[in-house]
Amino acid sequence: MNSLESLLYCNPKAELASRNFEDFVEYMFDDYSWNWHHRYICHKLQQFADGKIKKLAIFVPPQHGKSELASRLFPAYKLGKNPDARIAGVSYAHSLSAKFNRSVQRYIDSAKYREIFANTQLYSKNIRSASDGAYLRNSDEFEIVGYKGGYISVGIGGGLTGNKVDLLIIDDPVKDAVEAGSPAFQARNWEWYNSVASTRLNNNAQQLLIQTRWDSNDLGGMILRNDPEFEVIVIRAIKEDMAHDCEGRDPRKLGEALWEKEHSREKILGIKERSPKTYFSLYQQEPQDPTDILVFARNSEMTTHPLPSVSETYYACDFGFSNSQTGVCKFQLDVENKVVYAEEVIYELGYTNHDIALALREDEIGNKLLICDSAEPKSIQELIDPPNNLNAIPCPKFQNSVLTMILYLKSWQLVLKGAGFEFEVRKYKWKINAEGKPINKEVDAHNHLFKALMYGVYQIMEGSSVSVGEDEAVSKPRSRFGEHANKKRTKWKRNKF
Repeated sequence: MNSLESLLYCNPKAELASRNFEDFVEYMFDDYSWNWHHRYICHKLQQFADGKIKKLAIFVPPQHGKSELASRLFPAYKLGKNPDARIAGVSYAHSLSAKFNRSVQRYIDSAKYREIFANTQLYSKNIRSASDGAYLRNSDEFEIVGYKGGYISVGIGGGLTGNKVDLLIIDDPVKDAVEAGSPAFQARNWEWYNSVASTRLNNNAQQLLIQTRWDSNDLGGMILRNDPEFEVIVIRAIKEDMAHDCEGRDPRKLGEALWEKEHSREKILGIKERSPKTYFSLYQQEPQDPTDILVFARNSEMTTHPLPSVSETYYACDFGFSNSQTGVCKFQLDVENKVVYAEEVIYELGYTNHDIALALREDEIGNKLLICDSAEPKSIQELIDPPNNLNAIPCPKFQNSVLTMILYLKSWQLVLKGAGFEFEVRKYKWKINAEGKPINKEVDAHNHLFKALMYGVYQIMEGSSVSVGEDEAVSKPRSRFGEHANKKRTKWKRNKF
């Protein structure tokens, strides 16, 4: 019987299951509770199985089905496709990795599996040590009969000596918050990954990391900082912005829960209310960084109350693009006490210059000063020209201007209002070195409101003596808009509120 004839007589669903991981899951589970994110994970795991991805990291909230797909079903599928594959399954404890081991064995033993992958079989008895040609089968390790492949389970810190690994699967390498935040455990896990796990991998070996994030220095964080080859999938419990939209497959509107049927928005927001750290780390996959890594965390205070009136009001703008936010804020300066009071006005994608002008007119900007990023002179001129008619000026750039403005703004206390500012306070970071220590360079992301505020405050307070080069200084900004920047600075008095 040739291959065409065999297809005519085969089980078509079983044939599809042998070719595609999502079909495999559906064949093995008659009643699998699908949500869109499960199908997306299956899609990425299929690319991984096909060798299109060598290193894959998947970060998903707890109890959202990641381990069933990645640590139980996927190893069985991989061994069906390639019985010679040597797989190591790793978790924070051997007991958990052994459970995954037993689950994979149950799938391979099932009648449905044999309908899909008849050649992948386990020894019929439990065998602790190889003897008389028997194949190993226990909760530590099993081998595929007649092939070189198999599965070994180990806990973080356990040994892999003597075992070649073609596929390393690390699922939940962190036990709990205590271990996650412990520098000793962080160092132990990182040392084990480098001195044990990585030494078992050949040039073509693949790595699959599946976990819920706990800490910026957990094993996932350390691996990603030091290995840019990983493709990273982040799936959040609540959709807060358009980042990480899973290649356009995330159908949610802003504010919606990932899996409402199982973990409702109300439940998750309750966790946020009780423990913001748990919410951002475990559910949003955004572990809260130490404040020395966050650029403005130490000198920022969020408020929902009306801001006091302490001076003239100024506006500042950082122009956005189709894939990044336009950030506009208004601010007042309490110079005597070095306090900046700032409120978000615009924090949106896709804003045109005319959109900016309309929003500012609605905010009653009038003839108040609007300080803008000088890298966009055409946009500034468009805001000045009719019909927009705004009193816009640039904040000139100079050598190391961004770092200079950051350090200057850090010398003030910031009282901030608006969801965009709240987001950027916990997302705008310094770059860090391999040891996780911050260096004096920003990560140029999640900073559009802060960029606007930096331009504004620096231009108002220091704009008349901006350095533009190593040996050059000007008494006023060299721009056709410079006349606005040279008005005498006002001495403000702090008002009671």
